[in-house]
Amino acid sequence: MECIICSPMRRALQTAHYSFAHILDNDNGDGTSTIPFVACENWRETLNYICDARYPLTHLKEHFPHVDFTNIQHEHDPIRQYYDEIYGSFEEHTAHRESDDDDALERRARQAWGTIEKRPERNMALVGHSAFFWHVFGRDPEELGVVEYGDRDVEALMMERGFENCELRSVAVEFL
Repeated sequence: MECIICSPMRRALQTAHYSFAHILDNDNGDGTSTIPFVACENWRETLNYICDARYPLTHLKEHFPHVDFTNIQHEHDPIRQYYDEIYGSFEEHTAHRESDDDDALERRARQAWGTIEKRPERNMALVGHSAFFWHVFGRDPEELGVVEYGDRDVEALMMERGFENCELRSVAVEFL
């Protein structure tokens, strides 16, 4: 593995840290890993409930100093702010927010894939969340239009069931 791309959500950062500690412990002598560990806002969980909101960037940097947060542009959760403006607080609107917004999900999924495509590494671990993975991999391409499968067996595997907690799946990606 050449790189870890991770959601900036605390639970994903913790999962990545513990899952790849054996790799991340190989350092350059200055406490930084030889393997890039990069937080990416676009691979985070869909924002539907209060538990889906991101901690402030300052807090994340303090608790995860080994993670590269240079791609995180906002101190506070921009997706939460966007949906708070539309729906109000989580107390005022308790139903889905982002999961009911296919246009926004498609834009974010395309941006997430763009992050992967631009990286120089070709063998990466991606640590994220089941709901967002389901929107990216599990929905009919006619609905969301992000992933097109070249193999029917892989398509069936990815679309027939959701993602489990801490589940590992391997995929090969070709950008067209």
